[in-house]
Amino acid sequence: MKFQYSKTIQRGICLLLLVALILPTGTQNALAAPGDTTLISIDSSGIQGNDMSRFADISADGRYVVFESDANNLVSGDTNNTTDIFVKDRFTGQVTRVSVDSSGTEANNGSGGSAISANGRFVAFGSDASNLVANDTNNTTDIFLRDLQLGITTRISVSSNGEQANNVSDTQIAISADGRFVAFVSDANNLVSDDGNGVADIFVRDTQTGTTELISRTSDGAVANGTSFDPAISDDGNIVAFVSTATNLDGNDTNGRADVFIRRRSNGQTLTASISTDGFIANFGARDPSITADGRYVSFSSSATNLVNEDTFSYTHVYIRDLQTNTTTLVSRDSNENILVADTENSSFSPDGRYIAFEFDDKGDGLPLRWIYVRDLVLGLTTSATPRPNEDDSPSSPSISNNAVLVFHSRASNLVSGDANGVFDVFAKEVFFQVDNAPTVSSLQPTCGAVCPPSALTISFTVTFSESVTGVTADDFVLTTTGTIASASIIDVTGSGNTYTVNVNTGTGDGTIRLDVIDNDSIIDSNSNPLGGTGAGNGNFNTGGVYVIDKTLPSVISILRADPDPTENAQVNF
Repeated sequence: MKFQYSKTIQRGICLLLLVALILPTGTQNALAAPGDTTLISIDSSGIQGNDMSRFADISADGRYVVFESDANNLVSGDTNNTTDIFVKDRFTGQVTRVSVDSSGTEANNGSGGSAISANGRFVAFGSDASNLVANDTNNTTDIFLRDLQLGITTRISVSSNGEQANNVSDTQIAISADGRFVAFVSDANNLVSDDGNGVADIFVRDTQTGTTELISRTSDGAVANGTSFDPAISDDGNIVAFVSTATNLDGNDTNGRADVFIRRRSNGQTLTASISTDGFIANFGARDPSITADGRYVSFSSSATNLVNEDTFSYTHVYIRDLQTNTTTLVSRDSNENILVADTENSSFSPDGRYIAFEFDDKGDGLPLRWIYVRDLVLGLTTSATPRPNEDDSPSSPSISNNAVLVFHSRASNLVSGDANGVFDVFAKEVFFQVDNAPTVSSLQPTCGAVCPPSALTISFTVTFSESVTGVTADDFVLTTTGTIASASIIDVTGSGNTYTVNVNTGTGDGTIRLDVIDNDSIIDSNSNPLGGTGAGNGNFNTGGVYVIDKTLPSVISILRADPDPTENAQVNF
């Protein structure tokens, strides 16, 4: 059978995603990411998978990508006719099946949902298979951990004494950097002794000590009184973020919606993450948590209107909660810090916290299309990482590495050449931010160069810009004169691209003429960036070359006799 997601997901956990962005003018904008896009769901020789592949996760260094696939041609011997988990080594091209037992025997039922450790050694995944470990007799979905180095598969969804879960465990999984801690969702009530709430909870399994801990509880130890799901975990396994509909995790939780919480395992403290800087809980709830490696920052999606003191246009946005400073910021913005007028969701942090990827849904276009955007939180730039999709081809489920390698799945056939299987595939995109600087004046000199006629009635100046621009008119220039020059004026402007000629009437009198640029934001480049950046005067230029004017003709001022007076010479000198 094909792998079926458990009822927790069916209750509406994974809501998909987000915001299309139009970059307005400014000093610098991020252009569409021009990095390479490669197909991940291929076998070791490069042959494309013959069925759909989805839901990828990437290691911290961007080398290893784990994903689920219905294809049976990614590795040899795949005969189980169901969904499996695979890992692709982007450096060597090797593909390895993960959903096997410790002897390499393939799973006898479907597997789905996966998370890879930061070092790429461990993969946690869910499976309905009963043959991945011995004594798996509960006939439900379990969580497993595969050590890719040692080739060992162990079951995670068990109690501290090894008792198997008595109910389904969900395929929403998170794993610590070294693979020691695995966070997962389970409806089982026998994984810990005091789980009596009858709904799904968050658990963490310590694979080193063999203990299982219930995470979705209050700081006082009471178990959550509502469903909890969608875990994320810090590198050291100490901080776990999750979503819960419980109302007893925070005494001020009265919004009647799911919220994002964090639990510090080291001190047993549970806090609400989806709150404003002033401490107000999101009035429309929150979801989709992601956490940085150090556990300091938690991102989440919310359509709340009270998280920041800005107009959010009634859309869902991505926020970051700083657990150290207790501040909340909205990060689904363009490169000029404008809030995106669209729904943005399903965010994914790079482990180091520099990049955040999220889905973007431009509701204004009337189409069910989504993009994936990436924001560089250091540079403050946002870029579209995927091209505009066709209907039903929208990319989804982003995951991003420290070096900005983005993985996602899409049914689009135009992302790489030769994509002909007509189903969802997994792709990797090397994202980088090409800064689009505003145009500037590079030089402004008399056209005649070093030898210029001083008495010319008309002269010209050559203006060179840093890039091709439009909108250049006589109104963008002014003459600065010295001496007795009067009535000098600009005649016209010719040219195109990055070079223009300004013709000038020199008027009357002698002195110098300099042509200056007066920026009024009318000169723009191909991306509508105004000269010098947004704001009149930012692109002013007044250090160009001068033209020396000397129209006064020479005349005889006096004639004096040079010889003594009187003289008897036949010739007189003057």
